[in-house]
Amino acid sequence: MSYKARRCGVRFEPPAILLLYETSEGKSRQRIMPIRNFSKFSDCSRAAEQLKNNPRHKQYLEGASLKQLERLYKLLKAHLNGESLEASLKNIQREESIDPEEDLNKLDDKELA
Repeated sequence: MSYKARRCGVRFEPPAILLLYETSEGKSRQRIMPIRNFSKFSDCSRAAEQLKNNPRHKQYLEGASLKQLERLYKLLKAHLNGESLEASLKNIQREESIDPEEDLNKLDDKELA
């Protein structure tokens, strides 16, 4: 059976990733994937990769990008650190945006990574 991911979201209490998807018959469904053993010290990219490669959720998350899952984990991590939703969204946006005025040729390898 094939699934087409429509929306992805995060729930803070209890922590979970929500996925709205469509089945091959055209029915809309919701899948709640609980997040266990995740703290404010956890690595977001590693946790997102583990969730995406989990055999239980793999077929549902094929349509969701790893980058999107990482962003959801970053939101959860910021919530665990006590940040508000608006502040954490601004921080994530700032981290992922590129300043068009910055000369990338003058940066060293550490700053580019």
